[in-house]
Amino acid sequence: MGKTVERVLFFNKKRLKRKRVAAYATTYPWKDPVALVFNDNGVEEWLQPNRVLEEYKDVLLGSFFVCGLGEEEFQSLPDDLIPKFKERFRWPEMFKRAEDGRLMCIRNTDCGPEVRPIWD
Repeated sequence: MGKTVERVLFFNKKRLKRKRVAAYATTYPWKDPVALVFNDNGVEEWLQPNRVLEEYKDVLLGSFFVCGLGEEEFQSLPDDLIPKFKERFRWPEMFKRAEDGRLMCIRNTDCGPEVRPIWD
């Protein structure tokens, strides 16, 4: 199960990629100047599902982080984008198969669990 969102500051930006995610891949699924960095070996390493990535109709496995983009390296997420991405990944998610075979996402919110199919 995924954890709640946390803000982490990195002072050594060259080690940023290696620090939080062991075998990383990077994608840019949003229009904002940010990168999504995640473990590219999640399936092979049997990592736990973490969050739904509806943009790709996929599920992130294992740890990941969102960071800003500099000209040649990652940088801190701009202050004006922190609330947007904190809300986007705020709630931990769990996953299970329904009896009909669909993959279901269970998001634990302040109002209790929210259960929905990931995609139909």
